Amino acid sequence: HLSPQETLQLAVTLEIDETCAMQDTLNLIVQEGEDLSVSVRGRGIDTPIRCQPDIDFVDFGTQFTTRTEAREFYIKNYGQSARRITWTRDKDKDKKKQGKDEPAPEKKVKKKKGQDDTPPPPVFRVEPEMVVLEPKTA
Repeated sequence: HLSPQETLQLAVTLEIDETCAMQDTLNLIVQEGEDLSVSVRGRGIDTPIRCQPDIDFVDFGTQFTTRTEAREFYIKNYGQSARRITWTRDKDKDKKKQGKDEPAPEKKVKKKKGQDDTPPPPVFRVEPEMVVLEPKTA
């Protein structure tokens, strides 16, 4: 409640669901007076994709190879356009540690007779490997 001629400073937080400039109108309804329209503008700064739990680092701990361990992650697209989610494995850890611009040092490894350059099978898999999240869906 405000007395006549009294002022109030109001802080407004704008949550933008895309990484672009947006604008809208905030309508304030005033009892016993004229309603107010305030123009609000802002720019989104982060991805509209959110995940529960956080998946920046997933630690499976020690697992035995004879047992299947499953983890489920809930991913939601809060944005206004579809997003493609693709899971990949870090195949070259040395390259990641050194930075993308620096080449990985050459390591000479003696090969046994009949040994080839085939990479080992993956230790884990993610299903599905790729999914398209439509706007406002999980």
